[in-house]
Amino acid sequence: MTKDALLFDLLAKGCLRQEQLKKSILVSYTREFDSFDAIDIFHIGEKWNREQRLFWSDPDGIERVGLGYVLRLTAAGENRVSSIAEQKKKLFNDAIIEKWDQGLSGGPLLFGGFSFDPDNQKTSLKWHSFGDATFVLPEILLTRTKENKSLLTINCLMTKDKKPYEEYKRLYEQIQHLKRPQRKLASLLEEDEWTSTEEHLDEWMISVKKAIDMIQSGTMQKIVLSRTMRVDRKVPYDIEAILKALVEHQASHYVFAFTMGESTFLGASPERLVKKQGTDIRSMCLAGTTTRGKTEEEDKEKAELLLRDQKNLQEHQWVVNMISQVLSSFCQSLVVPQSPSILKAGQVQHLCTPISGKLKEDKTILELVQALHPTPALGGYPQKEALQWIRELEVSDRGWYGSPVGWMDEHDDGEYIVAIRSCLIKNSTALLFAGCGLVSDSTVTEELKETRAKFKPIFSALGGLYD
Repeated sequence: MTKDALLFDLLAKGCLRQEQLKKSILVSYTREFDSFDAIDIFHIGEKWNREQRLFWSDPDGIERVGLGYVLRLTAAGENRVSSIAEQKKKLFNDAIIEKWDQGLSGGPLLFGGFSFDPDNQKTSLKWHSFGDATFVLPEILLTRTKENKSLLTINCLMTKDKKPYEEYKRLYEQIQHLKRPQRKLASLLEEDEWTSTEEHLDEWMISVKKAIDMIQSGTMQKIVLSRTMRVDRKVPYDIEAILKALVEHQASHYVFAFTMGESTFLGASPERLVKKQGTDIRSMCLAGTTTRGKTEEEDKEKAELLLRDQKNLQEHQWVVNMISQVLSSFCQSLVVPQSPSILKAGQVQHLCTPISGKLKEDKTILELVQALHPTPALGGYPQKEALQWIRELEVSDRGWYGSPVGWMDEHDDGEYIVAIRSCLIKNSTALLFAGCGLVSDSTVTEELKETRAKFKPIFSALGGLYD
């Protein structure tokens, strides 16, 4: 049986199972594919449905691009994680999942994420299409593996009104379209085409001062406050050009883009929350920040100072303690380095402690995500009190900024990152996000400097010049 004939055969089986069970049936088929350019494929999605496409690349060199959404899983409120988990379970029950080569790493992957805080009452319309939790299953998913293999995954939800031959013909035509050359990416912005505004800056600085005063009085130990910068241009942003810039200049980061409706949430995050593959798990503690040096010598000197700085070391240790404590309850063994190393991330560098472990028993990736979010790196310490003060002191709604975003498969494996160094784009407006961890030794001036440095990677990718 040829590959194309196998696809038709699977669709026919899905149709038969749908008739027998009287429910929608997921059919998923993965096979090897021609070499592709991920950004180019993402552009093709603009012609199919520009409001339904996604992009993902990781530091290991794996790239994924999805076009069209077969379905969406959504949930709201404090039970959002368990609700998504239950919907996911129902989706894969009775699904027909086939791989041309069972050794391939393709398959039906759900992509999405959660809002930072479902109890935040400042929820704004700009995050409406993302919600408290949204996951999508792309109809077409192209993956480039670590071994530089190219994979095509086709997902189809067979309902009572779908016919196998019609679906096969439609999908076959779309696959052929993927092989056609596309236009070259547009150039990035010119200096005179944009304007930038640091939103609510005075209010943010007042909030930072209040937070530091509370910490110094002993009310709290750490609070993370975020702020936004708005960048407008005369014409709509070229999302593909921005992704290309991020992939080229932030290769050691996770580059992501989720388009929901008219808005796209994208970024280049250095921070893994958790990765699960079978019983193996990995996490990353990332907290404690300084700027980069203008020369290699100055950069090294700043890193060495960061490794000795008690303020940043204490801030980092809270994150290490929390993540290792949470994961130890799931794991039979856990490896936690005694001291942090330096992770260079664009215009800043961080204290970093990678953690790895072996699960006691099989757990889902969502159980780990729920237990870990938010870490002290993005929330504060103690966690519950920090979240309450963030709701009180922050002016804007974080939405998905600082939240878990990522992917998961039918086996409950997957990877989630912390969505920092990110922005929300709609047409010709981009809203950039940055945050800072406040402790007793923090100052308003230094935190302002730090957030401006954290804006730079995304700002540069938008095409602006930021001094």
